[in-house]
Amino acid sequence: MYRPTTDAEVVARASLDKENVEEANYRPTTDKEVVQEANYRQENNKEMVEEANYRQKMDGEIFKEANYRTKSVLGVVKEAIYRTTTDTEIVGEENYRQEMYSEIVEEVNKKPKLNTDIVEKANNLGKTDIAIVKEVPSKKNNTEIVEEAYFRKTECIIKSITCSTNVIKMETTFGVWMQDAAEVNDEQMWTAEHFSGRVVQEYKSFASFPDSSSRTIDIRKFHQGCGHVVYHGNMYFHNAGTSRVVKFNMKTSRLQTLAIENALYRNLTYLFHNSKTYFKFTVDENGLWLIFASDVYETIMVAKLDHKRFFVLSVVNTSYPIRKAGNAFIVCGVLYLTDAKDSKVIHAIDLMREKDFHVSLNLRPTHGIMAMLSYYPNNQLLYMWDNSCLKMCTVHFA
Repeated sequence: MYRPTTDAEVVARASLDKENVEEANYRPTTDKEVVQEANYRQENNKEMVEEANYRQKMDGEIFKEANYRTKSVLGVVKEAIYRTTTDTEIVGEENYRQEMYSEIVEEVNKKPKLNTDIVEKANNLGKTDIAIVKEVPSKKNNTEIVEEAYFRKTECIIKSITCSTNVIKMETTFGVWMQDAAEVNDEQMWTAEHFSGRVVQEYKSFASFPDSSSRTIDIRKFHQGCGHVVYHGNMYFHNAGTSRVVKFNMKTSRLQTLAIENALYRNLTYLFHNSKTYFKFTVDENGLWLIFASDVYETIMVAKLDHKRFFVLSVVNTSYPIRKAGNAFIVCGVLYLTDAKDSKVIHAIDLMREKDFHVSLNLRPTHGIMAMLSYYPNNQLLYMWDNSCLKMCTVHFA
């Protein structure tokens, strides 16, 4: 029998065992969620039978996965080695960030630069954003310049939201439907039904959905909640039962994980209770963000992410209580929050200036469950999974 012989393999195997324990502990939690869902939706017995059948099916997948790992010790060792590589990338995040800051500081000290040049350095962009072309004021320090570089576009405020009456009926209350938020004319789409599972369905065209055939993709980890996105060919989601989030390449199936410290991730203490979500990814004109809840203050936290290297660039504590929010999305660097029933957008926070302001935007009726709400910056649309229906809403700016 093959056994690990190096220290790195022993450490990696121990990390894998810990992850298996966490995923095993997650099962009782999700069972409690199903019971809680049954109590909450007694008026819809048919839907709860579907949830129970799905839970049974998902348990079968877990047993299959356990048997597979037992049969393939070599496969586990290979995965452990890969995870060691991924952990090394995470350990190197701070060094990379310091290098990036140093490059920007050097440029600022050499001679006056344009903000567009700073943006290119901080975000490793191939093109500038004409929205901010002005000289760097001499009174600003280097830290402020670096922070502003994360925000390429901030001057747009939502005036109203109008939703289409054309909807597509789905069989499940919970789920996510996604297109690549980095693409403009790509018709490809994906769906992940229920608030927990390990597979997504890929469709060639949104126009032909749901009549067209689909391809099933195993994302290698169980997801939790309805806060996933697809961005630059990768799916980002919460690894159920853990404080880790995942970057999964939709073509190569390569998987990376990122641990988020001091975040709520279990025991039904959700970031957004209506959608059973602990971590929510969102994309705006500035790139990829992660919304999560502080396990200390139970307030909403927002992290700006480097999507290429998959690490945290900066974190803002909004001080907004999670109990007041139903869902959220980000547009032009501004966090928009719905009320507890997801009927209105009632609050906004400028993440660059860390300033709050009141808004009142009608979104949907108060009845039923809105499981998903995602902003797509390239077409300025909100995608929703609302009352078991897929729908789109147009965002209008002031």
